[in-house]
Amino acid sequence: MLVLADDLDMSLLRKMPNVESLANSGVTFDNSFVVDSLCCPSRAATFTGMFPHNTGVRVNTSTPGIPDPTGGYAAFQDHEDSTFAVSLQQRGYHTAFMGKYMNQYPVEDGAPLPPGWDQWNAVSSGGYRGWQFAMTTTVPGSDVVLTESYTGLEDDQYVQTVLGERAVEFIDGAEPGTEPYLLEVAPYGTHSRVGGRAHPGDPRFPPAFQDRPNDIDTDGDCGGVGVGVSRDCTRLSIRHLDGFGQPTEDNRPYSRDGSVVRPGWLPVEPVESQDVRHLSRDYRNRARMAQSVDRIVGDVVAAAQGEPTYVVFSSDNGFRLGQFQLGRGKGSAYTPDIQVPLIVGGEAVPDAMRGSTRDEVVLNVDLASTFEDIAGKRRPTSFHDGSSLLPLVRSERSVPWREMGYVEHVQPTDAQDNPDQEASTNRVPTFWAVRSADALFVETRLRVSEVGAEPVWKKGFEYYTGLSERGAFEDTNRYQPGDRQIRQMRAALHAYRTCVGKDCRAITAQ
Repeated sequence: MLVLADDLDMSLLRKMPNVESLANSGVTFDNSFVVDSLCCPSRAATFTGMFPHNTGVRVNTSTPGIPDPTGGYAAFQDHEDSTFAVSLQQRGYHTAFMGKYMNQYPVEDGAPLPPGWDQWNAVSSGGYRGWQFAMTTTVPGSDVVLTESYTGLEDDQYVQTVLGERAVEFIDGAEPGTEPYLLEVAPYGTHSRVGGRAHPGDPRFPPAFQDRPNDIDTDGDCGGVGVGVSRDCTRLSIRHLDGFGQPTEDNRPYSRDGSVVRPGWLPVEPVESQDVRHLSRDYRNRARMAQSVDRIVGDVVAAAQGEPTYVVFSSDNGFRLGQFQLGRGKGSAYTPDIQVPLIVGGEAVPDAMRGSTRDEVVLNVDLASTFEDIAGKRRPTSFHDGSSLLPLVRSERSVPWREMGYVEHVQPTDAQDNPDQEASTNRVPTFWAVRSADALFVETRLRVSEVGAEPVWKKGFEYYTGLSERGAFEDTNRYQPGDRQIRQMRAALHAYRTCVGKDCRAITAQ
């Protein structure tokens, strides 16, 4: 099973007791990163095991009808027959998907049924606001897709609640010891609300009502530690987030010769006090919103009890709330954006590995090979850019593994139907990066000036180290031409940029 949260950053993990419990009985990957901190490119990479430059999904959306789309469902359709669901279905697994799919997938009667899925419960974009959404259903034994509407405004029709109940129904319907199953649950939490409010006064990040402030518990639930007990939401502030309030003048990118490239893309002005209050309120609502995602994890673990099942928890990307003088958003190569939780639990995890941690650099492109390995396919599919994590889950022994992972990002230009319109996301320039457990090297494409109507572009370089230390972040750009470690990271970056399949995996076995 895979529970894939939306925009859930690492700071929220300690607010999620069921996820903490899963970690205590499973394997936690401390250096888990996504290959693009943007929804559709990241989800496409997870489904296929391929980097964005190989899926062609570079942004969230595309203008309908344009040739060679680069974003959203239109770009992903060419690779739908390459997902781990197709592979596992071919191996006899009963497969089910429920939740957020790819942006611009049409949740409507007669919508296309993506190959590989027996049960198909994709939720419409109404899921962003928490209530009043549509969900697809499938006619058993056919590829006919119908929809059903959820119009209620109570918590029993809150999107995460509905998904949790559907997931338990699916697990309960599986007969132990017979047909194996694959279940992916993709909640909309903790993404911000998009479009109108379901209720008057709904916040930007709308939690279920049971997790909001009320007359009994004025703070709401920011992480239950027992029945009827909650942690104090009022103490959550973005001032406590690693990287908040640090000056960004020393993050300026350098040119190859070591001179500063101006203008850089990071703001240099500090976050205003009013913005701190607003962003801290967002932080508290995100923690409250995370409770509904946490309940899904608890529900599926409980439903699968007694079965030799793997339960994987992760997120499509991280999220910023004021770090690096930026507001709400994602998309950069910095730790808050690209580092995501990755926990593999469930009763199939060997007893000796329960509660363990791994420090290898792992990527979301590794998940497709991992699921196929669980299903009995020992070698990665030829087009997979990632490798199976299963050897790292089953044994404490070290295995040949990558020292540096790859991250790439294309600055969006088409904002139609884009659910990630935050200004700080839109300003992140196109970049290519490699990340080790301790260091980050970034090559950025910067627009520095114009000649007439034509933009002038220049490469900018950033290098940060010391990132394996607790609480560390990208504090000061320490790029120096000729540095040996930088040369090694640049060489890996250039190899990654055009790699395909086994060539990507060859880079990983450093």
